[in-house]
Amino acid sequence: GAASRAIVSASDLLLAVWDGGAGRGLGGTADTVHVALRSGVPVIHLPVLPEAPFVGAAKLLLPQPRAATVALPLEVEAEYEPLVAAILGPPSSVQQKDELLSFLGETEKRLNPRLEYPMLLAATGVKPLSRSSWRQPSIAEETQQEWDRANRNMADAGNRFAAGLNVLERAYGWSNHLAVRYAQLFRSGHVANYALSALAVVLALSGLLVPAIKFQLVIAELFAIGLLFLNTVSGRRGEWHRKWLQYRHLAESLRPLPYLKRTGLGRMPFRAKVTAAFQGERGSSLPWSQWYASAIWRQMPGPSRDLAKEAMSRLASQAVEDQIKPQAAYHKLTASRMHTLDHRLHALGNALMLVVVGTCLVFLAGYTFFHEWTVVRTAWFVAVTAGLPAIGAAVFGLRGHGEFQLAASRSAATAALLDGHAEHLASTQTLEALTLELEAVAATMLADLEEWTLAYKDRSLEIPA
Repeated sequence: GAASRAIVSASDLLLAVWDGGAGRGLGGTADTVHVALRSGVPVIHLPVLPEAPFVGAAKLLLPQPRAATVALPLEVEAEYEPLVAAILGPPSSVQQKDELLSFLGETEKRLNPRLEYPMLLAATGVKPLSRSSWRQPSIAEETQQEWDRANRNMADAGNRFAAGLNVLERAYGWSNHLAVRYAQLFRSGHVANYALSALAVVLALSGLLVPAIKFQLVIAELFAIGLLFLNTVSGRRGEWHRKWLQYRHLAESLRPLPYLKRTGLGRMPFRAKVTAAFQGERGSSLPWSQWYASAIWRQMPGPSRDLAKEAMSRLASQAVEDQIKPQAAYHKLTASRMHTLDHRLHALGNALMLVVVGTCLVFLAGYTFFHEWTVVRTAWFVAVTAGLPAIGAAVFGLRGHGEFQLAASRSAATAALLDGHAEHLASTQTLEALTLELEAVAATMLADLEEWTLAYKDRSLEIPA
């Protein structure tokens, strides 16, 4: 029942003083235990019988995804604190702690001098250069744009809930600002590496055409290679790739929380992962970004007012207008842009290869029918037939590393799912149905996030070779 779900929604660990028998209706101890285990919340079971003068040995009940519940003996005095620490505590590994401290130690920087990726989008006609390409809005401006309307719409939830939204806003604004910055740093570094590798080949071949400045061209080639190495080392030391993925993962994990929390019945999105983090190995922990998002969820108070039918309908429409439609529109725009970028890079690469094939045919015809003329110009033919494939390889390397078509397909699929959720929310009649649909929305958004992270996690900044 709703009472059981409300209790479980506010719990990370449930303590059940229970005889272990079948329940006598919704909202009772047995029902609450079953809801908790289905929701991924561990339960400490203290067996008790009405006729017994003492409580039995405590057991830890752990939910299993594909099997019956596991019950483990629990020495409450010795194991309770480690158990709570495993569920609520910060990351235990040195690497995770260092990454969390790095996130907390970041500073707001609005200027971004790395414009290679925005220039690629502009050059291919995907997105024009704008002021935001080199100067980000402030965190306060970004946060207001994202959350101002949601804040006004959540006013009926009470002052305590509004205060909880302020906590969420600050966390989202910070992580989103950093994610945008490191995304442009990494993507621009990625474009620069392929451009510099192609430039190095072109400079080497240019010595055939203008041998008088061969010395200067060699220096320029070494300088291009040096920039390539410097760019790669800077990206690795600055951890552009890791920070982009983790900060974006955190920001998008926070996005669906206010609507779930407003129902009073919604589950924390990472509930199952919290359980899996310590299950089977006490003392393990979540990745820091998921721990941080879970901590923000716990810090947000539940609504202080019930959702009447009118308020429930209003919450459903708010979720559609403030979150689902904007996110669906974003994914549709992303799908269109990434498809266009992939298509135009593909067309450019094909055009370069066609020019090479045409040049080879001209050379063969000239060598046969205009031998002397062709031999005199051999250096030009070599430069074109060797240089353009190098540029074409860089273009195809950009396509392969960027996975633009895969990103387009994933965004299109996510947009279609979000449109379906918007239709379902419009027809919800009960609080339980509304909560389930909002949980499904969060699951869709997080599934897209997980797929995106998986696709890009092994694509760090590399030297093209």
